[in-house]
Amino acid sequence: MPSTSPTCSSSAVRFGSVIRDGQESALGIAPARINENAATVVTAVKDKLAIAPEHRPQRGDHRQFDVAFSTHMQPLDEDLTQSAFLVDASGQRRGPLAWRGDGPGGHHRKGVLVFAPVEPQPATVELQIQRSGESVPRSFKWRLE
Repeated sequence: MPSTSPTCSSSAVRFGSVIRDGQESALGIAPARINENAATVVTAVKDKLAIAPEHRPQRGDHRQFDVAFSTHMQPLDEDLTQSAFLVDASGQRRGPLAWRGDGPGGHHRKGVLVFAPVEPQPATVELQIQRSGESVPRSFKWRLE
């Protein structure tokens, strides 16, 4: 059974918490319904940006992540098809096939990042989001075993 406890790493992370169904983070982001194969991690960083990714179980030929961003410091202008990556066990970074969600701009965005599957299914999956002006990508990992 996949773990529901992802790990989060970033040199800019000040705190991280796992939020479960029915709970809200201190930043006011409520997760989508959580199941045994998914969890949501919210990270707060020095620029008061919250990112809440949720890994969906792989179905068919796609691996998907529900992602929500919230900040009141600067507009969220990144093109997520260029700034998000799925990293495999060998360290190879793969860009998403699509971003299905809110367009660039504003202080709140949500949508789904769609990736081709990594075959064979890895023991872990890592989502990296590299924001402009940040030297280290934000990294979110899930154990799939």
